[in-house]
Amino acid sequence: MLSLNWNMITLARVLVYLLIGAAGCQAASAKQRAFDVRKENVSIRFHILFPLYGRIHGRFERVRGQFDLNHRNPTRSTISVEVETASINSNHQVRDAYLRSPALLSAREFPTAVFQSDTITQTAKNAVRINGRLTLRGITQPITVNAFLIRNAFQGTTSFYLSDFGINGLLGFMFAKLHLTMRIEAGR
Repeated sequence: MLSLNWNMITLARVLVYLLIGAAGCQAASAKQRAFDVRKENVSIRFHILFPLYGRIHGRFERVRGQFDLNHRNPTRSTISVEVETASINSNHQVRDAYLRSPALLSAREFPTAVFQSDTITQTAKNAVRINGRLTLRGITQPITVNAFLIRNAFQGTTSFYLSDFGINGLLGFMFAKLHLTMRIEAGR
């Protein structure tokens, strides 16, 4: 159960970071530019709290994507992120193997998780709300990422229930909520 939560959290974090990066770049500059997302510019971390196990932390190691930033009007930006589900890392090999298994992420059958932005709303001078679709284990659900512009990077958070993506029934997974924190920095 812990492994699956880590994968879901990491995937969500990667998506959020990409979304945040796109929105931040849009607000920071005056023209629209497209950026490819590179590993060194993205940090996606997750945590999930289990009543019997405590808090589990992790990240995804392989992420790629693109964000098209409109600096004059961040609401016209777009973000897409793809995470390799097998790249989940909770710093525990046995748990990671379980997280990749068919019981949780099913990384062989569903090698990627994908986030695609639908709308970006500016909520304050340096803040945006990114609404989009996350596809995990072949199930697509809407998610919202709240993000802030921090210099030339964006940082955002989101959370969702694992059961929304068909991960349930294992020691309370249906009640497990995944929390993601992402940071995306515009590469040069």
